[in-house]
Amino acid sequence: MVLGSGTITVTGQVSDTGQSGINISIESSSDGGPWQYVGGADFLATSGSVAVEPTIDRNTLFRAHVTSMNDSSLNEYSDTVEVYVRPSISLSLTPLSPTVLEVNYQALVHPVGHAPRRRMFIYTRHPGQHRFHLVASRWLRFSAQSEPQYALHYRLHNRGTVIVLVCIRRPLLPDMGKPFSNSACGRRTLLP
Repeated sequence: MVLGSGTITVTGQVSDTGQSGINISIESSSDGGPWQYVGGADFLATSGSVAVEPTIDRNTLFRAHVTSMNDSSLNEYSDTVEVYVRPSISLSLTPLSPTVLEVNYQALVHPVGHAPRRRMFIYTRHPGQHRFHLVASRWLRFSAQSEPQYALHYRLHNRGTVIVLVCIRRPLLPDMGKPFSNSACGRRTLLP
């Protein structure tokens, strides 16, 4: 799992093909698109390994493709490995007064043509209470400026010390992070 976008190391290795002159290519696919060459190497021996360091900003599939320079019948693919890329998320709570708490949420995502609308639910509970109670439901704002992001700034009025919980029902973008469905998010009360 990669937080936000980043560079990862992907390796492919062949132990013994029984043939000399092999090529190992690393390929990737994202958004259901075609497989694309990421990197690779040729080896005069019957075995070898290769490592590439692609930069990714969304969930991406990787596989190794092995061919032979001397025999066209060698054309094999490794198992597919999926790397999940989560949005880079920050949540801060700032006391503005004894009864007002500012909630700031920011999630950096990759550039998109159309960002789906997402609603955030804000819950609180006082220490010693067992359940969280829904106090607000707000649409996240999407901005495609310098860094595409979802954001929310909300002033929470409370009495005394509270524990804050925020949730969304679905991933911010369908191609970032593991798929989930949080049907409990949005209910009037939640158990921790």
